[in-house]
Amino acid sequence: MKCVNISEQDQQTAKDTACLEILCPVPKMDYLQTVRDVVRMTAAYFGLDVEVWTEATSLKDNLAECEDNGAGVYTIYIDHDFLKEDDVDELVRIVAHEMVHVKQFERNELCLEYAGAATMNGVEYRGDYWFSPWEIEARGYQDAFLHHYNSGNAEKLLDKHY
Repeated sequence: MKCVNISEQDQQTAKDTACLEILCPVPKMDYLQTVRDVVRMTAAYFGLDVEVWTEATSLKDNLAECEDNGAGVYTIYIDHDFLKEDDVDELVRIVAHEMVHVKQFERNELCLEYAGAATMNGVEYRGDYWFSPWEIEARGYQDAFLHHYNSGNAEKLLDKHY
């Protein structure tokens, strides 16, 4: 698993990092390290060999979104306004939540169609977004990963799976 975050990107790095510094010149938490730790922890738990990029951006409806770029490469977009809140627990939750979607895409469990239809484990779903099986699974894992992260068990997950 290769975890690539904002600080490791080439030209886009300077722009995104500068944006993070403007939003919170003296951050109370290390956003990038937290994101790296959660990506590593969740990828290890699911046994994923993927490359994950993160980007702070303006999101209209969500705190974070996951994009499948193909060939085992994913981008997690995190709303830059959310980062101003300096909420470590919520950052852990949203990154873990998006990493569940990475798992779903990587294992071909989830196929999102932009015409309103989607399939999860081969079953078509057209219902309410909040009751979709992929969102229920992601919300179920996010608090479990938060517990592991806060209890110091994150390293145990890494040791167990790598």
